[in-house]
Amino acid sequence: MNKQVPDNQSNKDNGRRGFGDPEPAGFVAAATRTAHDAVDQIGSSAQNVSEQISSSVDQVARSGKDAVHAAAERASSVTSSLESFGRSNPLAAMGAAVLVGIVLGMWRGGRA
Repeated sequence: MNKQVPDNQSNKDNGRRGFGDPEPAGFVAAATRTAHDAVDQIGSSAQNVSEQISSSVDQVARSGKDAVHAAAERASSVTSSLESFGRSNPLAAMGAAVLVGIVLGMWRGGRA
């Protein structure tokens, strides 16, 4: 005498395997845990990306600051060199200034 299980009972937990309890409450709890774990993982990944971006921005800011500082030093050096040249050769400095003025005037389309 073999008892056969009706078809509707043999497939009772179809589609819910792997979540443990075939009851709706257990299924919901397992799905909630899975969703919570996924959100935690996404949050952790987002924090890592945020830290990497922050580090990159800091490096770029430092590089920019160093470049501005170097350009300011070069400008100061050029200014002091021109001032020194003007003090030692005033006629040549005035001639160079007049020549630069004429070139700029012609470049803008006016006549000197």
